[in-house]
Amino acid sequence: MSETDLSLESRMKLHDVRNHIHLYTGKRALRARVREQLDGVIVRSLEELEKGGGPPSLTEALEEGRELLGELVDHDHSMDLAFDRIMGIVLSSYDPGNVRVVSLARLVADEVAYFHSDLRRLPVDRLTFAAHYDPHVKADPERLRRVLDNLILNAADALFAEAGGIEVSVDLHSVLEPRAGVGGEVGPGNYGTLTVRDEGAGMDPEQLDWAFRAGATTKEHHAGLGLAFVRQVVAESGASLEVIPVEPHGTQLRIYFPLVTSTTGSSLTPAGGVSESDGAG
Repeated sequence: MSETDLSLESRMKLHDVRNHIHLYTGKRALRARVREQLDGVIVRSLEELEKGGGPPSLTEALEEGRELLGELVDHDHSMDLAFDRIMGIVLSSYDPGNVRVVSLARLVADEVAYFHSDLRRLPVDRLTFAAHYDPHVKADPERLRRVLDNLILNAADALFAEAGGIEVSVDLHSVLEPRAGVGGEVGPGNYGTLTVRDEGAGMDPEQLDWAFRAGATTKEHHAGLGLAFVRQVVAESGASLEVIPVEPHGTQLRIYFPLVTSTTGSSLTPAGGVSESDGAG
């Protein structure tokens, strides 16, 4: 089985795994070497999963990939974090039973902190996070983390000459009138929202729907699966997605999650200790 024979779900996983590998390796020459030697391990692991295989043999194969990556780049704590995320992506499976009530602000804060663990991996001037509320929403936590990863990396790609900032925020929004969204409108109601804002070139409004389809890309060697995965998970979560132009340039991508009641009996709480995070420097 080749990469092209994998299911769309597995190819989306491979896309996200490569994103994490590329973040860590950085330089093109090293990136090519790592991809050439590590890709085979990842593809074989995904093939094994599609055939019904699993731990412990699969975990052992992935740990061999960790050792291989450690031979090619400096082995430190941030590399271990990156490979832990890679293993989590490969071993995850979509199951409606994985969807549960999550603290949106805390999940997002943890994932932004992952990028802050070695911000040199992300070619941006700054990555900031703010949460005014901590809404409780229904989602698959692993897939929601991957959604945020794709939005952050897509925002980084949009920046001019790898300069500029990215702002991530969690808030509460009330929609009074229907709003145009990607793949459908955002209906009236109260929502917990996740917004990723960049200072890049912006998105052409006429190409929005196309940009979120599988295989849509304007860049050589890109699979065009990141935003398609975002759209898929948004639909799975019963959420809505809106793209908002920013003046004089830039884009906001906002996901509207229906509010749910948490195990504590509240649909939202003050953000508390997850209110601010700044990766500058």
